Amino acid sequence: MVNNEDTLLFAQELRRSLKDGGILPLRFNDLSGQQGYRVNGKLCLNISAIPFEAYAACSISVTPTWRTENPPIRCLSAWSLALQRSENARNWHFNQDGTLCYVLPAEWRKLLSRTEDKNFREEIALAAFFCLRNLTYLLVRQLVGYRSSLQSWPRDWTQWSHGIQGLNEYQQETRKKGSIAI
Repeated sequence: MVNNEDTLLFAQELRRSLKDGGILPLRFNDLSGQQGYRVNGKLCLNISAIPFEAYAACSISVTPTWRTENPPIRCLSAWSLALQRSENARNWHFNQDGTLCYVLPAEWRKLLSRTEDKNFREEIALAAFFCLRNLTYLLVRQLVGYRSSLQSWPRDWTQWSHGIQGLNEYQQETRKKGSIAI
């Protein structure tokens, strides 16, 4: 069910975790081509024990399909754009359209399909947390790679593979565990 109020609430929940930004309505020629909202701001890249003291300028498109399609996200920080323009952009988890590959679509759908015991506000909070947690981990690795002049994603940094191979790895892992880990 498409619910524009839930779409706005999800956009607002994402916005709460970003510094110096706001929410704008999406226009027809925007990234998604759908109705919704663009959430802009700076994401703090601190990860618990790692005080990184860095921010990433992000733009997140939130559409009414957010429960079944993870929001397209772009990082507009110079270091991320430099990696995006590199010959190894795919290895730095950029999709062909320049958005970030921060979660497998199947992983996103499975997370949000398990809402039988949650109300819509809990669902929104969970989706925002999962989205921003994954995005933070990806952007921290991108920044470390950029600052270290790495040419491609190091093999010892965990990730799902690209395309169907990544989907197969994810499905194998969830079968082993019996549930999704967040």
